[in-house]
Amino acid sequence: MIWFKRFNFIFSVFLTFILLEILAWRVSLILGVILGSSLIILFSVWRIIPKSISIRKELAQEKSFFYKFKKIIKLSSENKNYIFFIAPLILFLGSVAFVLLQSNPWIIHLMIILFCFFYFLFLESLFFYFYPDSLKVRESLEKFGSLKEYFLENIFTVINLVSLFLIYSACFSLSPLFNFSVIFIISLIVIFTFLSNIQLFFIYQIPKNTNYLYNIIITIIIVEIFWAIMFLPISFYVNGLTLAVVYYALVGTIYFHVKGTLDKVKIIRHLTVSCVVIILAIATARWV
Repeated sequence: MIWFKRFNFIFSVFLTFILLEILAWRVSLILGVILGSSLIILFSVWRIIPKSISIRKELAQEKSFFYKFKKIIKLSSENKNYIFFIAPLILFLGSVAFVLLQSNPWIIHLMIILFCFFYFLFLESLFFYFYPDSLKVRESLEKFGSLKEYFLENIFTVINLVSLFLIYSACFSLSPLFNFSVIFIISLIVIFTFLSNIQLFFIYQIPKNTNYLYNIIITIIIVEIFWAIMFLPISFYVNGLTLAVVYYALVGTIYFHVKGTLDKVKIIRHLTVSCVVIILAIATARWV
């Protein structure tokens, strides 16, 4: 049964790849592609997450697919594991936005392949997290007790940064290309940043009493930085990268602070990496 779960998510990656290729071929099918892919992603994550026998009985009692899906949503909202739905959905939406903004077919196909890679990486990591024994890593986990948590933290952080770069880049393009209001764009920034913080802080095991405080602080800073750079006459990809790098520095600093391992070396490292990336991005960007 466990290996069937693994086959299920591999098949899920293949299906989403097909749907995104269909979107690249015919943009008019965007609503169908988004709805279909979202359902596939939700179902795949749901299949990996362990469920108690009582939950299985509740689902078995429902005969209609609609009521089963409704029950899944209800049970997920009552369980902290629903947080694992956030990462792949944000990654998917960011990838769709990137595909829609591009006109070069080679870049579009490359983006679709990258999405499938990160989506597979996420599902594989989730599978590894819940079923480590099936991957023959028991001895490693016994030697390094925190390996599983550390591994998942790094995977989620990378996927989170990639997703937010895509989302932020799309948000920067909404005003000049589609004339969306700044209030609407800021609302999107707040929603996606807040959700990303929720999932990362859950993985980082940040205490609840400080979780929302840090979340609000990071979200406010990101909105302020967004407002400051949105009017710069450079590519919205550079703006998106700049905002994602600032987010990386903030989250990394808070992570080490909560773990009690924050020192000058880590602060300097985060600031140096962030400044170098931002300077290189702006220096190589084409100013309009």
